[in-house]
Amino acid sequence: MSILNNALTSNSDFGCVALLDAQGKEKVKAYDAQLSIFQAPLDYEWEPLLQKVKASGVADAGAVYEKMGVSFFDILYPLENGNYLLVAVRWESLKNLLFDQQVGEKGFIWLLDEFGRVIGDSHRENVGQSYADWLFFQFHLDNRDEWRGEFSDPKGIASVGAAAWVKGAGWFILSAQPQSEAYAEAYSLR
Repeated sequence: MSILNNALTSNSDFGCVALLDAQGKEKVKAYDAQLSIFQAPLDYEWEPLLQKVKASGVADAGAVYEKMGVSFFDILYPLENGNYLLVAVRWESLKNLLFDQQVGEKGFIWLLDEFGRVIGDSHRENVGQSYADWLFFQFHLDNRDEWRGEFSDPKGIASVGAAAWVKGAGWFILSAQPQSEAYAEAYSLR
């Protein structure tokens, strides 16, 4: 328990740190006392994240979720003894770090989950929007290599950017801007 408390107090971005048994049931936990949402016993038995980590045997991060107005994502670590270490991380902290970049005036940074749902948007305009059918996303769902180049955004706007999958998290990061802005100097020279 003291190890969990130390982990919790050493990082203000953590909402909860817990030890789960092989079935995903809470054995012990430490959580931020202001987050009463973590008072109830944790049960991850049927959570897709636990099933994924059990199958792969490697740590992974889950989707962003909201409880009582606070957003989190879970990181689950398999331990040698068949137990799991769960860390619930405040999403706002990571979001601020990811989206403090400016991509031109009209550019954007998106974070999509494996289902094509925007879970983070530097402009906060597309969060929750699903682009699962977008051909660009479909291509990168099958091809997990880092990428940079030209493409059309979901609205058909010719764009230029770079993208990469965050391995072990199932998140796709896309940083892009319209070609008209990115190539403005070249267009004016023509």
